[in-house]
Amino acid sequence: MNTWMNRHVRAGLTMGVYGLALALGLWPGPWKNPAWAADQALAATGVGLSKAAVAQVVGDLMEQARALEDEAQRKVSGDGERKALLERAVALLTRALTLCPHHAEARVDLGRVLSDSELGEDGVRRSARELYRAREDDPARIFEYEISQLLGIVLSRLSLFQKAVDEYDRTQQCLPGQPGSPMRQRSQRATILGNSAEALMAMGRLSGAIERYSQAEAMDGTDQAALHSLGLAVAYDRDGQIEKSRDALLRSLTTDPALKLFQSDAVFFVPSGDRSYYLGLLSEAFDDRETALSSWQQFLKELPQSRYAARARVHLETLRRTPGLSAMELYRAEVVIGDPLFPPDRQATQLLGKRIRSDEDIQRTAQAHRLELRQCYARSLRKEPRLTGEIEVALVLERGGSVALAEVIRNGFAVDASAGATGATGAGQGSQETMTPAARELVHCAVDTLRRWRFPSSEAERDELAIPLLFEARK
Repeated sequence: MNTWMNRHVRAGLTMGVYGLALALGLWPGPWKNPAWAADQALAATGVGLSKAAVAQVVGDLMEQARALEDEAQRKVSGDGERKALLERAVALLTRALTLCPHHAEARVDLGRVLSDSELGEDGVRRSARELYRAREDDPARIFEYEISQLLGIVLSRLSLFQKAVDEYDRTQQCLPGQPGSPMRQRSQRATILGNSAEALMAMGRLSGAIERYSQAEAMDGTDQAALHSLGLAVAYDRDGQIEKSRDALLRSLTTDPALKLFQSDAVFFVPSGDRSYYLGLLSEAFDDRETALSSWQQFLKELPQSRYAARARVHLETLRRTPGLSAMELYRAEVVIGDPLFPPDRQATQLLGKRIRSDEDIQRTAQAHRLELRQCYARSLRKEPRLTGEIEVALVLERGGSVALAEVIRNGFAVDASAGATGATGAGQGSQETMTPAARELVHCAVDTLRRWRFPSSEAERDELAIPLLFEARK
């Protein structure tokens, strides 16, 4: 999954799933129509100009090319007008380089425009040539950061993965000298790590890919972290580390539940068929069996010789043996996670100077696993469509964050047999509670799910709390 860096912020992501995402700016100077301006600029260039005049013309051509490039990014991918705008930008920059062949910045701009997928593989190959030439024309290394970043993406698209990793490593070395806040630089560094991780995964070097994806995820404080988590989930899955893959996938979906980043034009895959692997894994997370089946089949159809084809076949065979949930079933299965409840004496631990988990720590972990609870509920709704209720689950957490004990202490699904009524009852020894089969299945599934959660570590030996869960089906 690969992600392009914006020419305005010079930041890019490569993960088999990212692409070129140029920021949209206002028209420079007095120009209102970039295409018209391009024609005028081309017509105005000629012979017999002084050096100062040539410099002015080259600058104007570059400005108009950038305006065309920005306008192209406003167009939908696959739009013929977008391609035409990019071709005009290429023509302008080519003319600028005819006038000033060693203008490194103009050549970097040309390499960036040519790398757009709208211009096809020939454009990508020419982009690589132009960027290498730009490096030769930039002895002071003024543009080395952007050159190496673009080359990393372009070489990945040409399946030259080791060379791409080398360029990403160059980019990392150049980053400290780039403008921007520390937060921006951390995000850019995470992007570069994610891009190089994808290239490593394409070469089968999964341990290296996992290490870099993990670093990128931990480093990036923006929503882009969802893409690093997604790449990490795929790498873990391909390495056979299934539980870690599921955890990373849940983190990705928590940050980007609507998959807006994944589906944007800024994301591309190398090879393109790899997209189906990501879709298969995501569809399984949503328990969308039909889409998952279709995705794994498409991956094997497009990439039958992939080093990861065997793993895809395992997914496919498992799905064929297991019925799944539809998107509508998951939509109906709404689960509300209440604020955590703590015992009154808990603050004493904090007064002793020991760090304990905050409400936010608990909620963050719970929300990251909400999809699992919805899957439990959706399966029970198949058996009892009007099933609604709430439970309160007591948890005892160990210092490292694992769940030592999970037990229902209030059960809104239970029926007191002696009273013949449904109500929120306790789970004490003397109660004669009964539940419908669907409710019993839901409660057991929810408690089993909570037992697998892992919370942030704490300095307290044990941490006790309760989490309220409301299951309410949408109509």
